[in-house]
Amino acid sequence: MRSLLLPGFWGAIVAGCLLRFWKLTAVSFWYDELWTVVGASGRPFVEMYREWILGDDHPPAFFVANFLWFKLVPPTEFWARVPHAVIATVTVIYVLAWTRRVLNRDERLMAAGLMALCSMNIHYALEVKQYSAMILLATVATVCYLEIVQSGRMGRRTGILFTASCVGIAHLNYFATVYAGLLLLLLAATFRDNRVVLRQILRSGAVFGVCYLPVAYFLYLQLAYPGGTQPPTNAAAFVSDLLAAVFFDDRVFLRGALIVFAIALLTTVVLRPQVRATLGSRRNGHLLLIWIAMTGFMLALGAWKPIFFPRYFFITFPALLIGVGILAAATFPPRASWLAVLPLVFFARGAVIEFQA
Repeated sequence: MRSLLLPGFWGAIVAGCLLRFWKLTAVSFWYDELWTVVGASGRPFVEMYREWILGDDHPPAFFVANFLWFKLVPPTEFWARVPHAVIATVTVIYVLAWTRRVLNRDERLMAAGLMALCSMNIHYALEVKQYSAMILLATVATVCYLEIVQSGRMGRRTGILFTASCVGIAHLNYFATVYAGLLLLLLAATFRDNRVVLRQILRSGAVFGVCYLPVAYFLYLQLAYPGGTQPPTNAAAFVSDLLAAVFFDDRVFLRGALIVFAIALLTTVVLRPQVRATLGSRRNGHLLLIWIAMTGFMLALGAWKPIFFPRYFFITFPALLIGVGILAAATFPPRASWLAVLPLVFFARGAVIEFQA
């Protein structure tokens, strides 16, 4: 069964990666892209800082990176967008190939498929926006967090990678700053009784704090001088749009698929005690905690600011997609069950919808 299904899963993942390059230059720059490209090319750094960076609602790292990039390449649609398509593809490859210490083979396959065909991942891979880099670094930080929790130690390689990815996402997005801080706080709380690991975590937090100092002024400007607000959206529309952003925009098919998945998962948990024990692992508990904590923060902030739009919740997607991948692998294991054809149909439908879109 595995030999029959695996080519299909691989095909869906490859299709999702190719969609990140499909018609990369077919559409001209739209306003947000044009704002970045015009501001970061063909002008002195001081002018870009004064007229663009100070007026942007994101940290300055993305503008600076584009400023340096456009010193090497022309500011065309292809050269401006191709780094984001590459970065978004690397995210899928990372989940598939470099998460062996945290995820088993089936989990990597399912999570990589979800990452590859996530509608918002594909959307921002085709735009000059900082979100593809943010998702890659947030995914790395999340996986490193799980590795630390699972192993009970912060190895040198994992610690450097975790700290660097936390610093990176904090320099790209203010909500991602909260996510990075949340990961550090949860690690500190988890290892509060282990002085050796706690000392390493605190050292990582100190490095993060020092590296964030250049961004603190821009965060202050955002809080002190907030820009125009967006109109509020109703809860039903937000949930529907969010599901379409996480998966793909076929609302009827998606609702049916999620119902089937929920029934199959519940049946599996009830009938297979070993799966129930696996899903209740320390790793999965922490992954759920990360997602609940960050989503809870966003929902609480939404009571004060109109942020109920999928792109603001994008930072929660890595934990969510990895978690759904783990559940899907436990419910439809490609190595052991013909029912794995169901997620394969789901991926195939997602690939078709994204290709049409």
